Formats: sequence, C-alpha cells, structure tokens
Amino acid sequence: MKIKIFISTMLFLTISLFGQDHGSIIIFGGYGQSFFSSEIGDENSKTDEAKYIPVGVQVLFGIDNFSVGGEVNYAAVPFTFTVNSDGVDLADFTITQLYYGGVIKFRFGTHAGINPYIRAGAGMYTGKFKADWSDDVTRLLGYEDSETNYKSAFGYNLGAGFELAVSPTSGIIVEFVYHKVNRTLDVEGAEAGKADNAAIHAGFKFGI
Repeated sequence: MKIKIFISTMLFLTISLFGQDHGSIIIFGGYGQSFFSSEIGDENSKTDEAKYIPVGVQVLFGIDNFSVGGEVNYAAVPFTFTVNSDGVDLADFTITQLYYGGVIKFRFGTHAGINPYIRAGAGMYTGKFKADWSDDVTRLLGYEDSETNYKSAFGYNLGAGFELAVSPTSGIIVEFVYHKVNRTLDVEGAEAGKADNAAIHAGFKFGI
C-alpha cells in the first residue's frame, strides 16, 4: 500500500509540473561504499565494507526552487567482498545494484552562483549476488561459481548537495546520498539483510 501511494504521488507531482519551464536532465557518476549487515556482505571479508561506482541519470521538472522527477542509478562497478580464512582468499562475493524511483529536490538560493539543496527519493532496488570461488576451494570442496537474483525491494534515500550554475538552464551538481534498503536473495528460506550504502555524485545538468 505504501509503495502504491508513493508511486501515485510521484506521478501526480511529475505530471503537474511537466508543463513548467524548468525541466532538466542530470547525468552523473560517483564513488561510494556499502554499509551492509553480515547477511548481505561477509564478516570474514578483508574489509568491513566494499566500495562501488554508481552512474545514473535524473529527469526533473519544477517550479522555482522545487523540482520532482525520476532517477535511475546503477552500480557500474559493483560491491565486492573478498572472503578469506587465516590469510587465504576463498572467494569474491559481488553484489550488483540497480535503483529506479522518484526524487524530490528543494534548492536554497537563486538561479545564479552556488545553490545548496536537499533531496529525498524512494523506489525499487534490484540486483544479483555472485559467488566466485577460488580454484583451491573448487578443487577441494567442489563449490562452483554461482549467480542469484535479489528480490526487488522498496527503499528510500536522503541527501544534500549543491549546484554551480553555468548558465540559466545548466550547471554542475555535487551531492551526497544515503540509500536505506533491506534486500533478500530470491531463494527459499533466505533472510532479509541491511543493504544500506552511500555515495557522492558529481554530474552535469542540461536544461530541456
């Protein structure tokens, strides 16, 4: 029910603002890291968290300092955990992430200079879990490399950033975003685990 209400609200706001003059497309890349629970990552990994590189696009429509629209965000370089025991690498666990949903931004300031803003979004998170076992593990234990889908999960994100105006309709954006979501492997008996992650984005805004 909450998902349907959110989608309906975002569609209403986007359609209402579609006819306004302030439409824009933002193309961005970034750098981030995971804040997973042990059910998602692995407590024996070399590092507590894994890094990733997101890329994506936002399409926004708005009036004055308020804008609403959609976002697609993909981990071009996914989260990778190297699992080891007593200093011996056993496997690489890779987790991919694709997010698509709505986003709302409120900008402080005018259209000239540097304008800070806050943002919030919500939508669906999908992806896969890949296990790449070492040759020794495969030879001794018979484990084979595998790939398993995650169930689509509803989550939300919050953040803040600033926009450096290049012209009245274009600019450079830098923002920090924290994603809050629980994900479950699409297998019988799998438990949900925290799959939070955060990233810094940098991109360019084009007026449309």
